[in-house]
Amino acid sequence: MVTSDFICPMTTLDIMPGGLDLRGSIRVWDLRQRTILRTITIPNAGGTIDVKLIPGDPEARGYTAGMLDDKLYLLDTTAGTATPVFDFGTISHGGWPQLIRLTEDGTRLFITMNQAGKVVMFDTSEPAHPRVLRVFDLGPGSGPHYLRLTADERRLVVSDYFLNEDSFGKVHAEGDHKVHVFHVERNNLNLDPRFELDFNTAFATGPARPHGVAFK
Repeated sequence: MVTSDFICPMTTLDIMPGGLDLRGSIRVWDLRQRTILRTITIPNAGGTIDVKLIPGDPEARGYTAGMLDDKLYLLDTTAGTATPVFDFGTISHGGWPQLIRLTEDGTRLFITMNQAGKVVMFDTSEPAHPRVLRVFDLGPGSGPHYLRLTADERRLVVSDYFLNEDSFGKVHAEGDHKVHVFHVERNNLNLDPRFELDFNTAFATGPARPHGVAFK
């Protein structure tokens, strides 16, 4: 099992002095023994919010992203190393790469860029050399964060909201509160125009903030 360290939550609150304590490390666990085997430290990541193992990879490698350093890292969970393999700054500097999804065969990776308002699709057939297949721009201020593939991997669902702590905190990454569905092709990603869900107008009680999604 692998887990990612992202932030010390209490440092996001206004009552705590100083800035955000963002973390950059991955823990490799022996799940049966409930013990940490090794820690992979990424000093300049500025927050590793997600980590995914590559399905079926014989070397037990995985991916994480540095939210503030704009890097996609290939993880060697056996050697305990993290190697930068893509620079998101070539797409949008300061775009905040966040959550990751991989197809079951491990050859396609999807990631949200929260501040850039983009969703990126990679060919990860060669894990050390990911290749961009599609950059979909949802627009300024859209704030895509959560994403999930359907079981048949033919659709990708993305929600536009990260975290706004309102008057009690330091984080104000709002997003436009919309949920999108994409058609996933082998080498492309296209928005489904038939699906329009806006949480600003969906409920009579007022705007809501769509974070995670679940479906059958």
